[in-house]
Amino acid sequence: MLCLFDWLSFSYHVDDVPDTVINKFFNYSLDWQTLHGLYGYKLQKQCNNIRIMYDGSEGMGTHIQIAGEGLRFLESLDEFDIKNFLLNILTDNCSFTRVDLAVDCFNNELDLNTIGQKIKSREVVSRWRKSSIIESISLSDTEKVGHTINFGNRESAIYMRIYDKKLEQNSDVPYWIRLELELKEERADNCINVFLSKDKELSIFIHEILNHYIRFVDNNGDTNRSRFPTSKWWLDFLLTVESVKLTTGTLNDELDKKYAWLEKSVAPTLCMLTKIADGDLTYLYKLIDDNKHRLNSKHIALIKTHKTEQAYDESEKKRALIYQFYTQMKKLDMINSFNSSIIKPEKSENKQFSYYKEREENKVIQQTFEEVFQSSDNFDLKSKKHNDLYYVNDDSPWQEKATLV
Repeated sequence: MLCLFDWLSFSYHVDDVPDTVINKFFNYSLDWQTLHGLYGYKLQKQCNNIRIMYDGSEGMGTHIQIAGEGLRFLESLDEFDIKNFLLNILTDNCSFTRVDLAVDCFNNELDLNTIGQKIKSREVVSRWRKSSIIESISLSDTEKVGHTINFGNRESAIYMRIYDKKLEQNSDVPYWIRLELELKEERADNCINVFLSKDKELSIFIHEILNHYIRFVDNNGDTNRSRFPTSKWWLDFLLTVESVKLTTGTLNDELDKKYAWLEKSVAPTLCMLTKIADGDLTYLYKLIDDNKHRLNSKHIALIKTHKTEQAYDESEKKRALIYQFYTQMKKLDMINSFNSSIIKPEKSENKQFSYYKEREENKVIQQTFEEVFQSSDNFDLKSKKHNDLYYVNDDSPWQEKATLV
């Protein structure tokens, strides 16, 4: 079994000349070619599947992309050390945008047919919600020329594929199955941070990630799949029982990063354009509207999460307000009960009638509060404190709506 990095992409957040970037990260005697750029960059330097993209718009910095072949080339250099290389990137104003991890199996550790059967029989516990099984057949002789099983969405933050590398490469080796993990943006950056901080072998680290995301199991009749025992062949494949999580921080942490980037990289340009336009922000609104289609899955997820959290906070405030009002009304009912116990005998008839009437009214109010408390999200609530109690507006009966004023 061989475990390795199979792709690295990172952004250097400085608008610098490519030679400076080469000296910072690739201080070796390499023959670089100048080619047309990619991803919005006008130019790139290329050498042995290592690309340095530069000359983009202001604030884009430099983007470095190293394919698997480029990493194998770097590993062949005597002076190259992968951990020192990654540490140098992290400590020099950079962030990783994509990291691919690979496990090559040469001794029947994984069987694609068994994995496919486990998926179809629902004997898998995973954080991924969907999987696809793809078999490629040659039309000329019906020979199988490809076999791949995917987990998750290719556009998501983490994605896994297991495929027959022997078929793909048309290799003569007896057996070659590859498992690949593709991590993007935050997951990629966290992957490198955790890998360096844990100071573990890459093989152990990859299997710790797998332990967190997926487990193949045997059906033992339990109604809860998560309690199924792990399949022996999967346990034999794994090198550890430990797991590692690649998600850190909160929504606010993520938004703080976006605001910090906006202030550092974009704010000066916006300020200049706004001064040129004499404070007219029409161009800015048009810019936002014209680029809505460029929102990626991560942007959309942040928007949805932010709106959900806001809605949740408002809902909790409503429920707390209703519960506070409800408990105060119960206190009022207890006061009425106490008052009824000191009614004078000579006036008991009228007082008792008045008390029972008021008590029945209180019961109706309490019942209504219980209904409102169960479905508070359906009401528009406003509050006003008066003598430490909340009260109901007379012209807003609870039978119609629950409005506190």
